[in-house]
Amino acid sequence: MTSTAELLSLGDDTAIPGVRVIRGEKPGPTVGLMGMLHGNEPAGVGLWQFAEVLGRPTRGEIHLIVGHPEAVAAAPGGVRYIRDDLNRLFLDDNELRTKGVDFDGPDYRRMLELKPALAALDVLVDIHTTSQPSEPFVIGYTAQREAHRLSRALPYAQVDGLHQFIHGSATQWLLDRDNAAVTVEVGAHLSPEAPARAFEIAGRILAEMDMLPEDRFPEFRKRSKPGRRVVVGHHVPKVAPDFRYVRHFQNFDPLEPGEIIGEDGERTYRAPMIDNPVIFMPSAEATLRNDTNTDAFFFGVEVAPAIEDDHLAQTA
Repeated sequence: MTSTAELLSLGDDTAIPGVRVIRGEKPGPTVGLMGMLHGNEPAGVGLWQFAEVLGRPTRGEIHLIVGHPEAVAAAPGGVRYIRDDLNRLFLDDNELRTKGVDFDGPDYRRMLELKPALAALDVLVDIHTTSQPSEPFVIGYTAQREAHRLSRALPYAQVDGLHQFIHGSATQWLLDRDNAAVTVEVGAHLSPEAPARAFEIAGRILAEMDMLPEDRFPEFRKRSKPGRRVVVGHHVPKVAPDFRYVRHFQNFDPLEPGEIIGEDGERTYRAPMIDNPVIFMPSAEATLRNDTNTDAFFFGVEVAPAIEDDHLAQTA
């Protein structure tokens, strides 16, 4: 079995640390496969595993990107970031200054290193994992046509609307430049299934980009029925330290309108009074008491998959 260190040495080195390139047989698109933008999320190694099995694409280039090498190496199992969340730093310096970002720190420095690497891409695939167990889901960006098409090619739940609450991500920075980018959460940090999902995502996206040999990987050319679709519309960023859930909640759990979620010394938290509410990304209670946590939980509504998605599944 190839070691992780050997996997991360695939392809040719570039001038940017942690970025390597595999060139195809013919000219074509440049696709970035990025994992470990948060250093404690190792499942992105599945992207490298697919690249090893593939070898060279039929056209274009694959750029393999270790998002935050210093955070990966900072402790056994890595750390999310060193001081500032790297995946919230792709903002104007004036805005970062108001947030107290350390402009001399390793996280900001890595953001500067990554920008030219990301700007060179036609498509970015950004793999993440969650602190709590969860089915995989795609963070949808419906305003960018190619990102929307690629997102809908993945057989996972689609989550729209999250961009209005999460600012400064690498994906959003690329989308604002009208480059295509797809972010996928593939399960819990140490879930044994998570790297295999990253492997599948690499295969499906490269198949959509016509970069795979015609006689290999037929499973990634088959369309699957679209997963559930959730639109996120409410965000609870912080709760008091004595917060307690009334019961255990998992990602996408259905709720009753107005259902009590939990309580702290200051208030009671309820589901919004909407049809078909679900809780999205409920942080563990221990995580909620971490001063760096700014996403306690979200609420959304489950809706039917878009008509175009059903049409794609039926006609492929």
